[in-house]
Amino acid sequence: MTTPAERRAEQRENQKYFSGKVSELSRYIGFGLVAAAFSLLSKSTDFTNNLIDGTDTLLIWTALIGCGVVLLDYVQMFSGWRAATNSAENTQGQYIQTKSAKNWRCVQEACFIIKQLAAILGSGLLVYSLLCNL
Repeated sequence: MTTPAERRAEQRENQKYFSGKVSELSRYIGFGLVAAAFSLLSKSTDFTNNLIDGTDTLLIWTALIGCGVVLLDYVQMFSGWRAATNSAENTQGQYIQTKSAKNWRCVQEACFIIKQLAAILGSGLLVYSLLCNL
């Protein structure tokens, strides 16, 4: 039988694992959105040559959202590094999180959430722009 502390530690490990996977996947989605949009904008196939009016605009927005996902991923990672660095350098406070570190952690968490929403929005926009052309 496991103790509540052991179950909590196990759930924290699950949380750490899945947040890492979600973050990694959204990064790949961001890169994929940019690649898909630009390959469709290249007009190199019969399908892409016959895209309806307005699709180019949707694809450009898809690419911009993809770039935003990648940028948010970078800011999330930088913020986490900055928060950890601030705490690790807090020798007088016995390495607890400083106010600055807590602020960086808030930025990190906000970027994580916004990045997921942007990946969903960009993917939906890409699908919508393709379905409009069927």
